[in-house]
Amino acid sequence: MFTHEKLQVLLAQYPTSARFWVAYSGGLDSQVLLYALSRVVPAKRLKVIHVNHGWHADSIKWADICQRTCEKLGVYCEVVRLDAHPKSGESPEAYARAARYGAMAKRISAGDFLLTAHHRNDQAETLLLQLLRGAGLKGLASMPFCQGFSKAYLIRPLLDFTRTELYEYAQTHQLTWIEDDSNKDLRFNRNFIRHQVLPLIQQRWPQADKTIARAATNLAEADSLLNETACQDLSIIRGSAANILIISSLLKLSTKRRNNVLRYWLKQLQFSLPSQKQLQQIDVLLKSRADASPRVNWGDIQLRRYRDCLYVLNLVENEKIFKVGFTPWKLAQTVTLPTLDQLTSKQVLGTGLNYSFLKEQQVDVTFRQGGERFYASNRQGSHPLKKLFQEWGVPPWLRNKLPLIYYQKELIAVVGYDIDPRFAAKKNELGFVIELIPKFPIQNQPTNF
Repeated sequence: MFTHEKLQVLLAQYPTSARFWVAYSGGLDSQVLLYALSRVVPAKRLKVIHVNHGWHADSIKWADICQRTCEKLGVYCEVVRLDAHPKSGESPEAYARAARYGAMAKRISAGDFLLTAHHRNDQAETLLLQLLRGAGLKGLASMPFCQGFSKAYLIRPLLDFTRTELYEYAQTHQLTWIEDDSNKDLRFNRNFIRHQVLPLIQQRWPQADKTIARAATNLAEADSLLNETACQDLSIIRGSAANILIISSLLKLSTKRRNNVLRYWLKQLQFSLPSQKQLQQIDVLLKSRADASPRVNWGDIQLRRYRDCLYVLNLVENEKIFKVGFTPWKLAQTVTLPTLDQLTSKQVLGTGLNYSFLKEQQVDVTFRQGGERFYASNRQGSHPLKKLFQEWGVPPWLRNKLPLIYYQKELIAVVGYDIDPRFAAKKNELGFVIELIPKFPIQNQPTNF
């Protein structure tokens, strides 16, 4: 049986100064949550957010009801109106959920807690939906009790209670709530599961909601174990930057472990994950010749190899070619390039561009146009920049994105890689060490030298 005293026990693990935001629709579940919270948490620590999608004829009336309910409880209520609509072919359910959580994320502050009224029946429905979508462990683990959310946290304090228990609590305390007729529309997958599938299952297995929820917990533990393994593997195969893996080390792992760490790696970088078919294509890429240049694409994401390294790229930014003129720069200042990247410098003894020579001089910054020659350190005479890029192991897709520094029309530095020794600070001389601050991070590009 659900009681607000049990809720109080659940919330006791959180700081007494914590601020709770309630995701409030006015329906049975959120009404129970809000009322129970108002009995055990001071009103000054409670805030309510009601999202009005504007899709229902009664949505304005519902928003008004929610506000008046909060006024009676002495709780602050913010109503957010969303006017956007899903695109053709886009799931209305998925769109509404994303829009709703996006709106809430903008309003809560770091350290706050967003509380939703998801319960055990919701958990069972979610697992079945994810199973029918062919989800992996992460999806089948369904909804955790607590998780990070934007700068804050999201907790589901009713997750161990059934819809029936919440209804009984509402009846005991004579609560009223909004009945949304769209919750009975069987065109929506969740409603079909709720009204048609689960009742049939529970006729045969009365405790199905409980056992399915327990299965979700077990799957969450399995997913956590896989993440631990992936984290250990990633520490061994990671390259010189976060978006690079060492292929020879990656291939020492079994196929299953390799796929696991690839998903984990991409998730850490906040990239969308590849399908099973794309994972097979990645396997072919990894086993291709070292001098080959295969690639695997999905959405705006691309995986490429160069020599023994696997790179993940954002195609939107990677495909930009910077064909710009010269940007003047006084090295003691910060300069913003036409690409919106910035170059800055710091003074360091014995390294960088010669400070005493260049401190009052203007240099120019541009990008590769083709045909450049450069006096590289530890080399005699000038050499084609193209050949030097090959020797330095610069991937082809980065070569047009590296800032080049000129003095009196002569190339004196390639940011992140080398300085013309004629313009470099000697052992006991002060130098300008240049740092690149990218507007959009360019993968595997050294940031300073």
